[in-house]
Amino acid sequence: MDPSHVRKQKGNNATAPNELEKHFRDKIQRWRAALTEAANLSGWDSQGLVGIQKRIEKIESLLCIGSPNVRMVCVWGMGGIGKTTLATAVYNSLYSQFEGGYFLANIREESKRYGLNHLAKKLLSGLLKEAYLDMGTPFVGSNFVEKQLPRKSVLVVLDDVNNSKQLEYLAGEHVWYGPRSKIIVTTRDKQVLSKNAQSIDEVEIYEVEKLDCDEALELFHLNALRNNSLATDYADMSDQAVAYANGISLALKVLGSFLCSKSKEEWESALFKLIVVPNMEIQNVLRLSYEGLADREKEIFLDMHVSSMGMIEMMCKAY
Repeated sequence: MDPSHVRKQKGNNATAPNELEKHFRDKIQRWRAALTEAANLSGWDSQGLVGIQKRIEKIESLLCIGSPNVRMVCVWGMGGIGKTTLATAVYNSLYSQFEGGYFLANIREESKRYGLNHLAKKLLSGLLKEAYLDMGTPFVGSNFVEKQLPRKSVLVVLDDVNNSKQLEYLAGEHVWYGPRSKIIVTTRDKQVLSKNAQSIDEVEIYEVEKLDCDEALELFHLNALRNNSLATDYADMSDQAVAYANGISLALKVLGSFLCSKSKEEWESALFKLIVVPNMEIQNVLRLSYEGLADREKEIFLDMHVSSMGMIEMMCKAY
């Protein structure tokens, strides 16, 4: 549903309130105000999740929802490539099929700030719907966990795990979970599974691919031109921008948003400056991606990025 239809109460969002307003004028006014407020909340535009459906279907296939076994799928890829977005979409799609579920976000940063015991208690509270759990009680080996959690089939997302200790502490062992339970882990380092894989019935790894050329161009246009159609005047420059972002979705969004509403001349100037003085926000995204790679993968990433920069430079000169 388009948020503007809700905000302005168009179409089906207008029919019912108009009929009811004859009898419930005060309530309808409050409803209209609430709809307007809701439509102005920040959120994800489902039209902006380019190329996501086939990736969601792959992860759901690996989860084997109908299987009685406890199963873990590791969603692995470089920073900024869309792991959390994918995991969120899969979680929202499948959550209703389980007796409980919890999305534990940003574990890498949150564990530094609060510690693993705090995160484990937060996860357990969410799964068991307990308003409060004693944060001082050790989580691993808790009789309460072993007695309560196996009774439920649950869907758990452990987002941005960056070492095996976090996974071991938070995912636990398969005896914690009821039949059909599924665990999704997002990480930049698939080696985090090395010590924990034996404690879960079945483990699969899904490597998130970069966006292909068509997908990258579509995502860039959605953020830079606010639509997915090719504007003729911007075609060559769009190709330059997409080459610079190198298929990384977050970089494409940042670059597209940066160029949005700018004139053709401003695009030319901005893209030329990317070669001489790179945009720091985009460079931070690329650095985040780079730092999450193994040594050999870093070499490949640098080769690809150098090639992209050379392509942009040639296009700028030709232009």
